[in-house]
Amino acid sequence: MSYIDNVQRKIKIYIKNTYAYLQLDDMVMGKGLFNRQCHQNSIQKANEDDLDVYMAVSLHNDDDDNDVFIHFINKDKNNKYVDNTLGYQYKSYKYYIIRKININEYNKIFTIFLDYRKFLIDTQVGEFQRKVYNFFHNKKAENYI
Repeated sequence: MSYIDNVQRKIKIYIKNTYAYLQLDDMVMGKGLFNRQCHQNSIQKANEDDLDVYMAVSLHNDDDDNDVFIHFINKDKNNKYVDNTLGYQYKSYKYYIIRKININEYNKIFTIFLDYRKFLIDTQVGEFQRKVYNFFHNKKAENYI
C-alpha cells in the first residue's frame, strides 16, 4: 500500500466515523459537468436557482477503492441534495455532509476546501507520513485528499 493509499484509508475511516452518511434517497441527479470544479459549479447553481451549497466528502461505493475527495454539492427547495458536477454518476458515491457554506463564504470557497483538506491530513496522519504525502500529492491539481 502506498503512502497516499494509507493516508486516504485513514481519512476514509475518520469520515465514516465522524459525519452523517447522506442516504441516496435524499439526492437527485443534477447537471453533470464532469469538470472537477464542484466548488464553482455549486456556487453557480446556487446563484442561478437559489440553492444552498454544502461541503461534503465523497467516497466511492467500492469499499476497496480508497479515493476520498472533498466535494461541494447543492440542496434544493425540496430538501434534496444535488450533485451538479458528477450528474448521473452520483449513485456511484457515498456522500458525508461536512457543513453548509454560507452565502458570505462563497468568495472564499477554495480557501475553505484547502483549509479542510489540511485539517484532514494534519489530524489523521503522523508528521513523516504527512510530509511524504504532501510531497507527492502537491504535484497533482485535484480535489482528491
